[in-house]
Amino acid sequence: VQSYSKTLFVQRAGRKLREMGYDFQADRYLAPDLTVRAEHISLGRLVQLAVQQEPESLIWALRADGVLISLTYSTDEAVRGFSRHVLGGFSDAAHTVAARVESLCVIPDPNGEYDQLWLQVQRWVNGAAQRSIERLEQYWKTGDTQAGGFFVDCGLSYNGVPASTFSGLSHLKGESVAVLVDGATHPRLVVSNAGTVTLANDLTGSVVHIGHPFTGRLTTMRIEAGSAGRVDIVWYASTSAVNGDTADWVVLFAQTTNATDSSPTFAEQQISDHVIHGSNISLGGLTVTG
Repeated sequence: VQSYSKTLFVQRAGRKLREMGYDFQADRYLAPDLTVRAEHISLGRLVQLAVQQEPESLIWALRADGVLISLTYSTDEAVRGFSRHVLGGFSDAAHTVAARVESLCVIPDPNGEYDQLWLQVQRWVNGAAQRSIERLEQYWKTGDTQAGGFFVDCGLSYNGVPASTFSGLSHLKGESVAVLVDGATHPRLVVSNAGTVTLANDLTGSVVHIGHPFTGRLTTMRIEAGSAGRVDIVWYASTSAVNGDTADWVVLFAQTTNATDSSPTFAEQQISDHVIHGSNISLGGLTVTG
């Protein structure tokens, strides 16, 4: 695939993603290995590539085992970073293997405002293997309402007069689904054989998103605190008394400049201007799998 002035290609064995371009200092073409930064990311072999230019520069890749990979890629800013995207749902009857991506492509949206990632995904639903064509929703961005945040996989949205029962979910029969109602999380629901769900406690909603839940995980670089005695701490916090489906999480930041004192003092503030995550969060740290 072509991105900026570089050509990216997968080496024959499927484990290395190389970036080929002309180097004026060397006076020849070079093709360094981008996966040297994250050798584990290509386990299972890379089999397909696609380029997204808007709203962010991304290289999408598909592994032979059905795992979706992305590379944040900007040669102008010298930015290159890999991530995995494990989709919600399961691909096997035992519910031990995550949903498998079988094919991908990137095309412009009808208005030309951004590039759309389209996927063919295989899941095990209602006792049988099921395949669906899915599109990655446009990113939530500053200025969007919380109710408009679409953070489910293989999901559908309702936008209309307040309602409590929602239909058209036959592709999710028997599945436990995540629900966002007017910007607030709702306890998980199971889709009936008729393809419907009903909100609990006579609740109604005008903007409702329903689909497979997924788990996001971020590993940051080591914090550069600066001078001696200075410590910065960032963490998730919730006003909920329990780590459950109704918990809403924000990000807090605290800093001290006298950590070496016997009684250090901290200045604390909320640094996220909206709810970052709804529902429960993993407490397993780096032992989380999937």
